[in-house]
Amino acid sequence: MLFRTLLRLSPAVWLSPLLICLGVLFAIDLGPAVLDPYPLQVTAVGAAALFMVAPLCAACAAWEAGRWRRAGWLTLPHVRAPLARAVTVLAPTLLVGVIVCGLALGVMMGRAGIVLLPDLRVLAMACVGLLAYTLLGFAIGVHVPPVIATPTIFLGILLWMGLPRTTEPGWLRHLTGVWPLCCRINADLAPQALVGAMLVACGVLAAAVALLLTPGRIVRWLGAAAPLLAGLAVGSVLVRDLGVYPDVGRDPALLVCSQTQPRVCVWPEQQPRLDEVTALLTGAAQRWRDLGVAVPDTVGEAPYQDSSAVRSFGFSMTASPAIILNALAYSLLPPFPSCGGDAPYLGFEAESWVLAWLVLQAGATPEQVAGMYPPETLPIVAQVRAGSAAQQAAWYAHNRHALGACGVAPQAALQP
Repeated sequence: MLFRTLLRLSPAVWLSPLLICLGVLFAIDLGPAVLDPYPLQVTAVGAAALFMVAPLCAACAAWEAGRWRRAGWLTLPHVRAPLARAVTVLAPTLLVGVIVCGLALGVMMGRAGIVLLPDLRVLAMACVGLLAYTLLGFAIGVHVPPVIATPTIFLGILLWMGLPRTTEPGWLRHLTGVWPLCCRINADLAPQALVGAMLVACGVLAAAVALLLTPGRIVRWLGAAAPLLAGLAVGSVLVRDLGVYPDVGRDPALLVCSQTQPRVCVWPEQQPRLDEVTALLTGAAQRWRDLGVAVPDTVGEAPYQDSSAVRSFGFSMTASPAIILNALAYSLLPPFPSCGGDAPYLGFEAESWVLAWLVLQAGATPEQVAGMYPPETLPIVAQVRAGSAAQQAAWYAHNRHALGACGVAPQAALQP
């Protein structure tokens, strides 16, 4: 049959407007509100369209199989193998699925404000997943009437995509191959998440092939269940040590650093703002030192480090100078202590006071930080800044100590 005839008859082509709308909307809904210009994150959020594309393409494939089954086409003698015939029939459905995922990726690039090369690992996972679920829908439709196969395969795959995101254990969601929470700019896709999801997709693909090629009803369904269960079992072993996020720390060797003192290090995607961040820190460092604030030698976007020489911070490409100063100031704070009942943590109130004080001392204006802190913070900080340098230094030292210790109450006012 001519390919244009397959296109004209394919239910996926007729439903493509719905597929496009649902795929793009679900990618937007599942992803973060702000996207960094990071190829891995943008690709992962765009490929999250598979959440809706896979169930709908599988349902269309099941309906397609039922149509060919009713026509007797599946029982006629053919020169080509059954698998080759199935892929030919499913070509329009797969093409629509690829186009929808591509459009979702394009929308995500537009939201990030960039045009970049997508991450090939995530693209490969999306393609294998789309092929596997679509072929499974066709294989089930070959043996089950379409009025049963079509809604069953749609709901089954939709539940598989959605339920792990709302239940425990959290790592189960990584096996679906849909990673809208991957990955922050300081993280990389965990190899075990990729391999685990790929094994599950290959198990689904093997199950579909078994349904198409294995003779005998009982042997056919047992042969389909075996690779599917094996993929789930091995994949679960691989990802069970991961948390909610399918990522690992990014290699710090990729950081791009300034040649100033103090030094600023950012990820390559944020290098366009390196000079701006460096200027902000350079200007703030001297003002902070004049008030007794210890400034580290290096402030970078590497994983958290609690040392006097190196501190970690982070910012987005859309962050204002005041927000960047707040991130730099936050890197100066001590880590939260682990407090028990005998010595409760009392210093939480001081965090907004200290941050606002540092940001305003760094050169920001009250108008620039309006709305960044609780309403009572700026009046408190204004009274503190009216004191002498020695009084402000003592106020900062006490409240910083309260932030990092148990049982130490912060002080809002200057001490005489």
